Amino acid sequence: WINSEGVYIAGYTEGDGWLDPHSLHKVFKQNAIDNHVKFVKTDVRSLDDLDQADAIVVTAGCWTKDLLPDIPVAAQKHTVFNIKCPTHIPDMPLIGDFTTGIYWRPEGDGYIVGSPTGRFDQDDLEPDHNDFEQLVWEKLALRAPMFESVKVTGAWAGYYDTNTIDNNAIIGKHPKWHNVYLASGFTGRGVMQAPGVGRGLTELIVDGEYKSIDLSCFSPQRLFDDQINYEPYVL
Repeated sequence: WINSEGVYIAGYTEGDGWLDPHSLHKVFKQNAIDNHVKFVKTDVRSLDDLDQADAIVVTAGCWTKDLLPDIPVAAQKHTVFNIKCPTHIPDMPLIGDFTTGIYWRPEGDGYIVGSPTGRFDQDDLEPDHNDFEQLVWEKLALRAPMFESVKVTGAWAGYYDTNTIDNNAIIGKHPKWHNVYLASGFTGRGVMQAPGVGRGLTELIVDGEYKSIDLSCFSPQRLFDDQINYEPYVL
């Protein structure tokens, strides 16, 4: 069901798959609570309010600039479509097609497919419905001809916390604050990288250095030194 025209290289392993970010978050949070972590809700308008804290980890995503204006993270809206077609392959893997900028995978008795276009400066989360016909359908059918006949059954939109400089994560100690650490700017890959980032930042904060996972290439310092670490493969 794949048209390999124009594809130079591809990869797949049996361990590939997907997960539910909300459920993963619940598991991590409950594990923290079981280890005596206390969660306190409060309204923080400025990091000056937390100046006495030993360590502050800013994980504000799209709203990082509200706390740290010098960090180039912005909200980029992406639309995802629910579709159905006559052919259903429930064990189809997640496909990320970098030649067209779209991705898709099975979802229930249909599929979900992501638009190749993200938009900045949009405060609403209304799906960009016209994108399917204008930007998605032709590319989808080109790569998998089974999608030449499809029906859109729904759509939703969400934000990528996008690093507008190089599309790569910003992880580590802020060079201008003695007690501030960052985990932001994941540009759509946050849930995939979160476990490793959590471990790496824990080591950096507790031990003063990375040990098991070296995340120094994502340091916020690179943004101030113009040492761009560009991530070209962003869907």
